[in-house]
Amino acid sequence: MRTLIVIAGMLLLPPLVSSGQTNSGVVTGSDGQTVAVVDNIHAAVIPTIKPNNIEGSPYLGDDWGKGSVYFKKGKIVDSLTLRFNIKDNQLLFRQDGQTLYFMDEVLSFTYTYPEGGDMQEVYFKSGYAGKSKEGEKIFYKVLAGGEQYELLQLPGIMIQEEYVYNGLNKRKYKPTTEWYVYAVAKKELIKVKPDKEVLGKKLPAAAARITQLCKENKWDLKTEEGMVQLFEALNGGKGN
Repeated sequence: MRTLIVIAGMLLLPPLVSSGQTNSGVVTGSDGQTVAVVDNIHAAVIPTIKPNNIEGSPYLGDDWGKGSVYFKKGKIVDSLTLRFNIKDNQLLFRQDGQTLYFMDEVLSFTYTYPEGGDMQEVYFKSGYAGKSKEGEKIFYKVLAGGEQYELLQLPGIMIQEEYVYNGLNKRKYKPTTEWYVYAVAKKELIKVKPDKEVLGKKLPAAAARITQLCKENKWDLKTEEGMVQLFEALNGGKGN
């Protein structure tokens, strides 16, 4: 099996299944559709058309990165060139100069990408209980995991329009973030905010513990770091 990218402290990865013999390439099918086969996983070419009247990018990070993809069927393919489309909540990969999407259902993926001169490492996962089966296909960024709770982010994109005097209005992509907690035992996905009072109301069984931990450790839940520290402690990690 190829070497995997593993994020320190990452939990709940699917069981690893050997990729077997590599079978990769991009071809044109009999119906004219451009398809690819990567380690026996099928994909199709996606158009990369960016509107010329919107500033910014709908993608996570400044460029493509490298990582591993875990499929629902139990297979894993690693060392892929990946990029995540935030606007469409879709994982893309690059092969032989083509941008493609996976035709096989993806369960989760990890990859490292450049942003602001630094390298960022992320883990995204789908399959969380939601209002519909389609909702279970949404990818959430996993920030902390454990036997009790998983702390998740759902990155999004909105198009912001700015008025320009005596000119055309400017439109640009503006990133958004929604916070969720997955209660493992109840298999319940709960929308929250990075706020002690809100968390206490949404997670009543843990309300007293949240208040105690934040007071003892002086955690600022307005930051991602503070939220991660809190949920690591709730799961029995540091700070408990």
